[in-house]
Amino acid sequence: MTNSMMNYLVFFIGVMMVLLSYFVLRRHQSPFLTSENQTLKEREKKLAEYIDLAEEIIEELNTVSEQIIQSIDARTAEMSQMIEDIDNKIKKYKDEIHKNHYDAIGDKVLNCEDDKALIQSETARDLKEETNPFINSEILRLYDEGYNPAQIARRLNKGIGEVQLIVNLHKK
Repeated sequence: MTNSMMNYLVFFIGVMMVLLSYFVLRRHQSPFLTSENQTLKEREKKLAEYIDLAEEIIEELNTVSEQIIQSIDARTAEMSQMIEDIDNKIKKYKDEIHKNHYDAIGDKVLNCEDDKALIQSETARDLKEETNPFINSEILRLYDEGYNPAQIARRLNKGIGEVQLIVNLHKK
């Protein structure tokens, strides 16, 4: 045999020994690798299950939060409508009270020519006479408490024109 054949033979024997040692080592390490792989695969499965469960919970929370937001929006719109209705009713009642107040004064004072003349004469007479500062302060106090000029005039036994004049002067 020649030298080159010998080299091939030694090379072939070396390769065979490497392959044989590889298979022997693999056979001895295989159970360890397999149990580690199984453990990793089990953990991977559990992790995938937890991820799926978390995604389901998040999806359910999103659905519930959307329902809550829709409910809140609906109630907010409903309350806004109620507030608007209440504001309109308050304005209507204020206008009605204001109208009735001035209609009552108008019916009693402004629509009667005789009463106008009487009021003007009383006012002129009172202006000629020196008015009592106590009466003026009493008129203003009653006006600040919410009485209208007709009520103040009746209460103090004064003319409506005088009361209106004092109130109007106080406003200016």
